[in-house]
Amino acid sequence: SGIEWLGEIPEHWEAVKFNHYVFLRHGYQFRDYDFTPTGLKIIKITQLKPNGDLEVNDVSFIDESRLDEFKNILIEDGDILMALTGGTIGKIIRTPVINEPLLQNYRVGNFFPVNERLSKDYLFWVLSSEMILKQIFYDQRETGQPNIGKEDFGRMIICLPNTIKEQEEIVEFIKDEIKRIDFKKARTEELIELLTEY
Repeated sequence: SGIEWLGEIPEHWEAVKFNHYVFLRHGYQFRDYDFTPTGLKIIKITQLKPNGDLEVNDVSFIDESRLDEFKNILIEDGDILMALTGGTIGKIIRTPVINEPLLQNYRVGNFFPVNERLSKDYLFWVLSSEMILKQIFYDQRETGQPNIGKEDFGRMIICLPNTIKEQEEIVEFIKDEIKRIDFKKARTEELIELLTEY
């Protein structure tokens, strides 16, 4: 790779600057006076669950009449959301099918490929990788602040296979491995239950 901490990568891959290929969109910094008893739902860091789920029931609201004001921070199906501050910094989810307007709070990051050389599916797994988490926590240690933003991601490096096809093959491999591991886990849990009964 030419980068000491990154080590070796396939020679047809590139080690590239994160912000050359990815756009990070911050949400809006809603204040206490914005909130209402019901209305449009706000997605905060606490709505991003460690198991990858999106919590949409126990949320804050703003008045429905303000939808036009915040159309630029609407969360869509398949968006990649990450906690950008606090004790769960780096926590990441991929949004499921969304059937209602959901608004992105300030310290929730939403990541988008900026060109056709990067698959959004591959981007999700890159952002979930140890390589990115190491860079996040290294940056935190250097600044002493439990926050990360555009400038910090701008210093990061990602590994990029040079075709979308190869990126998609990597994504499919990861999904197949997860299915295999989940199956083994379920079988092991069944066996433990049977042994406990025995």
